[in-house]
Amino acid sequence: MTTFATEFGAHFQLHFVAHMLRDQDFLARVCGDISEASFADEYLARIVRAILTFQGTHGGPPGSCLYQEIQDMRQKGMVEEEVASRVTLYLDKLLSLPLDNRQYLLARFQEFSRYSKIEANLQGFIEAAKGRDFKTANDLMNSMMRTPGVTDLGTQYTPDTTERVLRRYEEDSKRLWTLIPEIDQYIDGLRAGELGVMQSRLSSDGKTAAMVLLSRNFLFQGKKVLILVLEGSVAGMEDRLDMCIGAVHRNELIEEDTEASNRLHNGLNRMFAGGGQIWIKKFSAYKTTVSEMRDYAKQLEASTGFVPDVLVCDYLDLCSPETPSLRGDLYAAGRETYMRFLEWLEELGVPGWTVMQSGRGAADEKQADQKHTGGSITKVQLATVVISINRSDEDRKMSRISLFVVKNRDGQSRYEIPIPCDFATMRFWVPNVYTAQQSDQGVPDTQVAT
Repeated sequence: MTTFATEFGAHFQLHFVAHMLRDQDFLARVCGDISEASFADEYLARIVRAILTFQGTHGGPPGSCLYQEIQDMRQKGMVEEEVASRVTLYLDKLLSLPLDNRQYLLARFQEFSRYSKIEANLQGFIEAAKGRDFKTANDLMNSMMRTPGVTDLGTQYTPDTTERVLRRYEEDSKRLWTLIPEIDQYIDGLRAGELGVMQSRLSSDGKTAAMVLLSRNFLFQGKKVLILVLEGSVAGMEDRLDMCIGAVHRNELIEEDTEASNRLHNGLNRMFAGGGQIWIKKFSAYKTTVSEMRDYAKQLEASTGFVPDVLVCDYLDLCSPETPSLRGDLYAAGRETYMRFLEWLEELGVPGWTVMQSGRGAADEKQADQKHTGGSITKVQLATVVISINRSDEDRKMSRISLFVVKNRDGQSRYEIPIPCDFATMRFWVPNVYTAQQSDQGVPDTQVAT
């Protein structure tokens, strides 16, 4: 029989118990379907038992109060000194873990709980049905199909703003910023479950360069970045990241002990100093579905413990629809792909960024807009932020990009943002002082990013 301990690895279990220890709503959702017997680790099992006992008495998670509980039990001789010390070490670890990926933990646990109920009751259901005891069979069926956790009855809106202010403060502290000042001063960083899209007017305007720069900037913010590559290769993405991080040209990547190589190593050390990580995975264009990418991410977590803080996809339009019959329907296929990707973001509790190509009509316009969206307009409707990338001949000469805010769900849209760039070193954005020097010298781009 499948058990909690065999279904989930040690990394998952630690984060799960950390949420039980400190997250009241999380504990309320799982307490009816979890017990100390679910955990093979003796010390985690003891902590889970103490959490459930505390909740039964006080109606919420114990948090750091559990230290006092353990101390009291030690003084009363209810636990041995060595056991109490080990449990305290576990508590130190659990209280230091960040409470992220909440939706992902809940989703995985609910799937497991539903399967466990089916597994436990299936034989009894079959026997009741054979014996024509349909009432028992129906009760068992309801038990098997019941969604674990507390039923979501919605949220009552009240005059007391305290909880809403705290919620907004927590959301703002977790927003993921682009670190492009010209964008961030107008558009707030994305929150969990939100999707940002860079829409390229022409195929050579810098879609991949945008994803490279954003990945670099998320890494600098200490985030774990999962880059999903459907166009190009892993090696190509690595090279572009090196160029962007070190501000080096492609031909300088093979040099050692030079000013360029020193700049690259210094840049890498600076970007990784915050504890962020980047993992890159190549998928076959037009053959891979979002579900297959999601399955890969679960395998990655099980093997390495890596759980992303942000998904960067280059690019989502190259996914295959989940429903084979939609392959010839660009509208429906795009809608399904984006909806599945958003479901994945919600499940993980993280934001995401991708790019899309405009239709041919955009080539005759100054800037790409909603009407130029390639494939399915629902992609714009589903995204939180859509910014089109536009480069005229003058922009190319001046090493500049004209960004047009097509959509901004939580703020103003329909305006243009010029930013300086340097595609020769794969930098979608550079500080103004750098570009001012370039412009004075009349230096054009020497390389066009894809």
